[in-house]
Amino acid sequence: MTITALPRPFVAVIGRPNVGKSTLFNRLVGHRLAIVQDEPGVTRDRNYHAVEYCGTRFTLIDTGGIVPDHVPATPPFSGREGTGGGEQLLAQVQRQTDFAIEEADVLIYMMDAREGLTGVDLEIAERLRKVTKPVWYAVNKIDGPKHDDKLYDFYQLGVERLFPLSAEHGYGLDDLLEAAIPKRTEAPAEPPPDQIPRIIVLGRPNAGKSTLINTVLGEERLVTSEVPGTTRDTIDTVVERGEKTYRFIDTAGIRRRGKVGRGVEHFSVARAQDALARADLALILIDASEGVVEQETKIAGEALAAGKACILLINKWDLKPRGEEAKAEFSADVAYKFPFLAHAPALFISALKGTGVGKIFAAIDDVMAAYTKRVTTGDLNRFFDKVMRDHPPPMSKGRNVRLYYITQARIKPPTFVAFSNDASGLPANYHRYLENALRKQFGFAGTPIKIVVRTRRGKS
Repeated sequence: MTITALPRPFVAVIGRPNVGKSTLFNRLVGHRLAIVQDEPGVTRDRNYHAVEYCGTRFTLIDTGGIVPDHVPATPPFSGREGTGGGEQLLAQVQRQTDFAIEEADVLIYMMDAREGLTGVDLEIAERLRKVTKPVWYAVNKIDGPKHDDKLYDFYQLGVERLFPLSAEHGYGLDDLLEAAIPKRTEAPAEPPPDQIPRIIVLGRPNAGKSTLINTVLGEERLVTSEVPGTTRDTIDTVVERGEKTYRFIDTAGIRRRGKVGRGVEHFSVARAQDALARADLALILIDASEGVVEQETKIAGEALAAGKACILLINKWDLKPRGEEAKAEFSADVAYKFPFLAHAPALFISALKGTGVGKIFAAIDDVMAAYTKRVTTGDLNRFFDKVMRDHPPPMSKGRNVRLYYITQARIKPPTFVAFSNDASGLPANYHRYLENALRKQFGFAGTPIKIVVRTRRGKS
């Protein structure tokens, strides 16, 4: 196949030697086309192959590693090879990469999480700032979400988004390709699954979870009963409201661990916990007829620990005395027992009668917007400069603690990385101050915020 016959766009994978470019190339092609070896300099020529992803065809280009001119050549480029010297061979490889960058429509710049951010990485990134075509920054050799902390140092690059991935195992490739590859012009028949908010309904047995989903649907989709434990499986139900689509996940009632029996109930609770892991937002039902109990605070704590957005639903409010005074009193009790969810909205509803249920969708839309909000680096650092002027960090062990800049690392939940000369010297109350300042400036209603402070090398 000639190059002219290959489909556009052309997507070039670039980076310094031995970061996994050919491994990514082979993974996307579907077979071992490029030679892969755990040593630098294996790939020399540009390697082209047509690839299809979700109905979109494009051409992937594998390239040799980029080595700046001032960096000493390493084997196999440091000696003579054949009739030409190693330095000459290295120069030819660099020209091949230059050609690939010039002809590509999209660039994927790969780095190595295991080696961390290197001086060569920084130099290449500085060079890419002058490129006018789209550049997507991928950090390879991250084997799953638990290892995403390896990503933090790479935010020193100052780019809006980094893509953690494992070229060898496939982790993170969908996120990278969905961002980097131009979509087809025709609209999909339905929203992709990851664009549909996944809303899990949590609560104690008989709190009204299945009744709520039936009311939302307007039909008896789920079996309901006054007998606790009626729901055993986690049930996914797609709900369409106007032009929007939502996925509700009904779960078994979660009792205190010591009261959960073996067998069916044990597996039901385990499935509810598994469903929480794949959800975006938790609707936490509180049975107003019984008041707030300890188990509900534990359920809410699990949702918060899992990094999920939350909305509190005070259900069966039709069974309580009416009036604003009663509502204010109950709200005060909720605020007292859920201090860690002060950012979460609370709605008073009756799932059985449908009272207040319509307001849930507006709350979901607002909270999901906050949960997926990405603040630009410019806006974030203008805010950060003002915060540092108005309320600088306290001293630690007689030393000034400095914060240099902040960037957003991810969404779901919004996660921010700040760089300091002494991360360990920043007290917990200052973390809370930063979180409150972020909420005041940018919103983030209903969603947890994670702030990671890293010590920046070379600073004092």
